[in-house]
Amino acid sequence: MANKEHKLVATSRKDEGKGASRRLRRSGHVPAIVYGGHAEPKSIQVEHNHLWLTSQNEWFYSSILSLEVDGKAEKVLLRDMQ
Repeated sequence: MANKEHKLVATSRKDEGKGASRRLRRSGHVPAIVYGGHAEPKSIQVEHNHLWLTSQNEWFYSSILSLEVDGKAEKVLLRDMQ
């Protein structure tokens, strides 16, 4: 199998909490948190339809993904999704 880079685009978010997450979901986005390593946790939002279509592939759960947050890319591995 070819080693293809899988890219996911997100934007950072400032609002947190139940109400903010509900507003975000109604607008067609998914709230998420990126954490691990020695960096501080980051709250992000991902476009729902793109995330849903991407999550239908097996590689999404087992590959290292390239997550681009506000133009800055970093390598991530999905550990939990609810």
